[in-house]
Amino acid sequence: MASQLSAHALFLAISLTGVVGTGLAALVSTDSSRDPGRKSSSPAAQLRLGPTREPRTSISTIQPAAPRASRVRGAASPTPDSTDTALGKSPGAAPAVPDAAPDPGVERTTKITTAVRGLHDSISGRRIDALRAIRDGGLFELSHDVERVAFQDPDPIVRRFAVQALAVDPDVASRRDMFLALAKSDDWTIRANALYGLSRGGDEEAQAKLVALARSFELGGNRCVDGLTRALASPEIHGPTVIAYFNARATDPTVSDEDRAEYGRALCVKTLAAKAPR
Repeated sequence: MASQLSAHALFLAISLTGVVGTGLAALVSTDSSRDPGRKSSSPAAQLRLGPTREPRTSISTIQPAAPRASRVRGAASPTPDSTDTALGKSPGAAPAVPDAAPDPGVERTTKITTAVRGLHDSISGRRIDALRAIRDGGLFELSHDVERVAFQDPDPIVRRFAVQALAVDPDVASRRDMFLALAKSDDWTIRANALYGLSRGGDEEAQAKLVALARSFELGGNRCVDGLTRALASPEIHGPTVIAYFNARATDPTVSDEDRAEYGRALCVKTLAAKAPR
């Protein structure tokens, strides 16, 4: 747990294995989807933690991939005796021409169009890909469509991803009633995502329920505690129950020194956030 915590990256990388039957969830398993039309390709962490990794109780952060350098195309310099037959003269080396930068507006419109098409695909895995694109690309203009999926999609795993995408929307406060309804779901992973959305909106009762769930997983040795811990580590979740939980973990002698230090850093951030004027 040597890496820095970050609010959404922490939440997005969650591994949900060990639940009987459906097993994997959006909050706790962002890459546990199944696609009837293609093979699974869950990466090991970037954003995602693969379902086969060993259980652990640490908070891990995700380091973003380094941006690729811009590629430049240029014509090769001709040999000294080469001749441009059309002009009857020796051509000089063409200047390097950088690739044109993509238009951000066009690029975003393309992503939105692709995501909308994906949400209506008959293959569940493609609907999940669309929800990932909305979540990771911040395409929150589509939140109304995502809400429909969260309540109506026939595939429970797709619904989990939909609730997660809604839970990371910056405007969670305006969806309080929706999250309250989803928090009553029989699917505990959907409930957890809904509680996360409520917690981000400052609902201390929802925060306490997430803490209780995390503690129950710790006692049961359930590896899903990793995902819940990362969710709770979000700096914007700093109610008294959450601060008490991180204080207990930061001073627990059964927790490794490295993990205690990470819990301690998260605790400092939460304490400062809690004292900041609202």
